[in-house]
Amino acid sequence: MAGLGAPRAASVRPWIAWKRAAFIVLLAHFFLLFGLEMLLRLLSPQELPAQLQMGPVSFQMLQERAPAAPSPLPQPFPGLSQIAQQDIASTPAAVQTPPPSVNTQPAAQPPNSGTSKSSAERTPRPDELPGVGGVALSVFFGDHAGNTPIATGSIEISFPAEGRYQIRLLTKAMGWAAVFAPNPLFAETVGRIGPGGLQPERYTHRSPRGREEVSTFDYENGKVVYSSLKEPLPLEKGIQDRLSFMIQLAWILKIEPERFSVGESILLPMAGRNKVEKVNFTVISESDIVLPGGVIVPAIHLSTYGRGERVRGQIDVWLDRTDRLLPVRIRFEEARGQVLDLLAVRRP
Repeated sequence: MAGLGAPRAASVRPWIAWKRAAFIVLLAHFFLLFGLEMLLRLLSPQELPAQLQMGPVSFQMLQERAPAAPSPLPQPFPGLSQIAQQDIASTPAAVQTPPPSVNTQPAAQPPNSGTSKSSAERTPRPDELPGVGGVALSVFFGDHAGNTPIATGSIEISFPAEGRYQIRLLTKAMGWAAVFAPNPLFAETVGRIGPGGLQPERYTHRSPRGREEVSTFDYENGKVVYSSLKEPLPLEKGIQDRLSFMIQLAWILKIEPERFSVGESILLPMAGRNKVEKVNFTVISESDIVLPGGVIVPAIHLSTYGRGERVRGQIDVWLDRTDRLLPVRIRFEEARGQVLDLLAVRRP
C-alpha cells in the first residue's frame, strides 16, 4: 500500500507545474496587450467629444478673386509747373481707413515741424509773398468819396536778390496841388527776408518840400537810428516801418488766416516818424470795397483805430483778396485830422 501512494504524488506534480506555466504565459500576454493598448492611446490623437465631432466633410472649388483695380492717380491742378505735376502724380495713394466714431477723441498732434512754425519763427517762401510788380494809385486829400484826386502814384515791390526786398511809394501832385507840392513824395524801404518775415534795414522818406528823413535798423546792437533824433531808439523783434507793415500783414494773412477773423488784432512793433511803438491792427471787416469808377473788389480791412489810436493818428489798409493781398486802399490820418487817401486804379 505504501508503494502505491508514492506514484500518485509524483504524477500530480507535473500537472501543477503545467498549470503554473500556463498561468505565467497568460499573465505575460495580458500585460503585453494591456501595455500596448496604453501606449497606443498615448501616441494616437484623442477622440473628440460627441458634441464636437464633425460630420461628413465636403469640398467646393473656389474661384480666384480678381485683383482690385488700382486707385486713379490724382489729377494735376491747372497752372502748376511740370515738376509740381510730377510730384503729385508720384505721390502714393492714401490708405483707406474706417471713419472714426462720433465719440472718438482727436489724436494728439505731433510737435511743430519746420513747415508749421508760427510767423514769428519761419522764413517766408517766395510763393507766400506778392510777386514783383506794382499797383497804380490815385491820391486824395481827405476821403476819396466825392473828392477829386490831387495826385497819382504807385506802390512797387521788387526782390533785387535772394532774401532781399524793396518797396517804393511814389506820388506826384497834379492840377492846383502841383503849385504847393512841385516835387513828388517818395518813400522807400529796403531790407532782408528772414525768420519772422520782412526785416527792414533802411527806410527813407522824402516829402514834396524836399525834406528827407532816414531810419536805419541796427539789428546787431538792437537800435533804430533816426536822422531826425539825437539818440537811437530800441529795436524790437519783428519791427516794421511805414511801408513794410503792409506786406508783412499780407504774409501773415497768407500763412495764418485763422488770425484774421473780424475783431481779432495783430500786434506789430512799428518804427514811426520819430518813435517806436507797438501798433494793434484790428480786423474791421471782410467785405467788398468800391473803387473810383465803380469797380468792386473783395478786401479785408485792418485799422489801428481798434485800440483808440485815433488821437495820435490812424492807419487803415485794405488788402485785395483777388490780387496777391496787395494793398488796394491805404488811408493815413494825422493826429490833427488831416487825411491822405490812396486807392488802387482799376479799369471797369
